[in-house]
Amino acid sequence: RSRKFIRLNLVLSAVLIILIAITQYFLYPDLRNLYYQGWDPHLYRAFGLFFDTSVSAAIYGLFFLYFLFDFKKRPKMRHSIFPIIFLILVVLTFSRSVYISIIVTIVTYFAEKKSFKIIPFLFLVFVTLIFLVPKPSGEGVNLKRLFSVNSRLKDYQTALNIWQKQPIFGVGYNRIRYVKKQFNLIDNRDWQSNHAGASFHSSFLIIFVTGGIAGLIAFLYFLYELARLNSNNKYYFLFAGLLSLSDNIILHPFVLFILITLSLIPLSDK
Repeated sequence: RSRKFIRLNLVLSAVLIILIAITQYFLYPDLRNLYYQGWDPHLYRAFGLFFDTSVSAAIYGLFFLYFLFDFKKRPKMRHSIFPIIFLILVVLTFSRSVYISIIVTIVTYFAEKKSFKIIPFLFLVFVTLIFLVPKPSGEGVNLKRLFSVNSRLKDYQTALNIWQKQPIFGVGYNRIRYVKKQFNLIDNRDWQSNHAGASFHSSFLIIFVTGGIAGLIAFLYFLYELARLNSNNKYYFLFAGLLSLSDNIILHPFVLFILITLSLIPLSDK
């Protein structure tokens, strides 16, 4: 009964997320008007309700995996609609780290299930979608862009420099913005409003800096215990974990909520 209740709510959430994402992509494709508020200037990308392509891609990816696993158990045509739509939305985020995380997770899942024949088929579908989706002008839809890679590397270096100040127990959670200002690592003009000022481009680096080595070990153990709650959880956490290496994903409240919700689904083999 509880499984049906959770599934019903996931389906309703999926429908709402899809409708908002489609509406945003066609009617509000340009987020540059909110740049002054600290948002990234996404253009012609599916950022949906969350105004961030990485977070949106993570949520689309988690729903894609959930409905894909569900379709494998119940291979009916009507059960294939959700994974197809969410895979298209993942592609429309133009997030390369999500592409890699999805591919690694799918290959791992079907390899462990010994369903090797389906791996090249799904890979071909994914690559085909990448080539077919519209790519209007703009750096955001350019999959060869280097700016985001360089900015992440610089961000990682900043995080490690701060971590060295308090390596064991960290500088304290929610203090990143103030520590950056203290060491002149953030622009004083917008240090309070810049969204990136309070975090780093990796959930694990955020924990590492704010909680130190002790905090990171505790956090990894927490994720490990969650991943063991049901047989599909390790794939959800593999996807979210890989993605969290390049962006702050797994600490996002809605992503964490989805992960915990998926963890609570009782499975017959557990």
